[in-house]
Amino acid sequence: MAFYFDAFEHRTPPPPLVHSARRERVFHFLAIVSLMLGAWYITWRWGWSLNTHALWFAIPLATAETVAFLGMCLFMFNLWRVRDTPIAEGA
Repeated sequence: MAFYFDAFEHRTPPPPLVHSARRERVFHFLAIVSLMLGAWYITWRWGWSLNTHALWFAIPLATAETVAFLGMCLFMFNLWRVRDTPIAEGA
């Protein structure tokens, strides 16, 4: 009996995209817009929209949203400037 993934072993990944300064600028613009809107939302969320009658639910929810925003910040920081490892000769 053949293993299920044997049919897919011959595939190779597509070649990486060629560096594009325009694509990088678009990504930087969208990243900055996302971070600014996220910061505005988190500020509004903690400052003006917490349900004081159900803090047992509102605070964990706002905390989860804040942690998700921090995750997005770290993701953007990680992808801000991608440095690909050059292909070694003879590899």
